[in-house]
Amino acid sequence: MSPGGGAVRLAAALVALCSLLACVGRRGLETAAEVPVVGYYKVRLSQPERRARRFRMLLFAERPDRIHGEIVTPVGSTALIFDGGGGRLAVTLPGEGRAFAGAAEDDSLERLFGLRLTLEELVSALLTGRVSNPGLTLRREPSTSEGLPRSLEISSAGTSLRMELRRYQPAGADLSRLGTGRPPDGFEIQPLTELQLTEIPGSRVDEDPR
Repeated sequence: MSPGGGAVRLAAALVALCSLLACVGRRGLETAAEVPVVGYYKVRLSQPERRARRFRMLLFAERPDRIHGEIVTPVGSTALIFDGGGGRLAVTLPGEGRAFAGAAEDDSLERLFGLRLTLEELVSALLTGRVSNPGLTLRREPSTSEGLPRSLEISSAGTSLRMELRRYQPAGADLSRLGTGRPPDGFEIQPLTELQLTEIPGSRVDEDPR
């Protein structure tokens, strides 16, 4: 594959993703009563012996295990994509032109966020506020209603992932293309077991210790 052809395919893949999850700059839906499909969240990830990180994330989820998230930079570009469903998970790093894909094992999300939980547990925590994993502590608002939450914190063994909703917005295209466990076309694919992240791409060091 020529360098020029690879760049064209990569650009096409990113354009397709932008159409799937409506542009971050749009106002979006204002209330959950309008049946939101995608949430735009402010996220803080705290891990032992590491500086806490902050980032923004677009998120879609559907039970039992479909999930699609895009970590975006302050200027709105996509820094990392994770997509799970059907027992599979793909993590794509657009800036590196690489994707990691494979079976979603118990440690797959731990490689990404430092939390040992399954896709089903993550989706259930997001959409219902319930999770059967005794190793996790969960706080969610609202505590009982179905759907993407206004806020969520998942903690385990010193690691904490805290999400606060900025707005709801509709998806921009066919939702069947999200939550498949497959990476976008145009990326070099490596085994998911080889994924090693020292920090979340697109994140910033949290200067606020709270």
